[in-house]
Amino acid sequence: MWRMVVGLLQMALVVALIAGGTGAQILRAKQIMREWLKETGKQPIQSEVRFFDTGPFILTFLRGQYVFRIAIVDADGVRRDGWLRVGNFFGVFFSDKAEVVWDA
Repeated sequence: MWRMVVGLLQMALVVALIAGGTGAQILRAKQIMREWLKETGKQPIQSEVRFFDTGPFILTFLRGQYVFRIAIVDADGVRRDGWLRVGNFFGVFFSDKAEVVWDA
């Protein structure tokens, strides 16, 4: 009985650590996106983290990068939709890199 309780507590701890780590990565990815928007002078209309439908960025979640589906208004007042990938091969904690591919 005691071993079962310890096993369940260990499993709960692992799940909590994974969830906390993922949450921290998403917060960091959103921070990189906000910095990119500020640096480029674009106003966000909408943004959504994408895990599976990542547009032109295939399998980036396996490398710790995050992809956003974004809609912005540029300095000329023109709306643009596209895909924004943040982070590099080593993840979002080791890079401020942001790369965008606009819809045609």
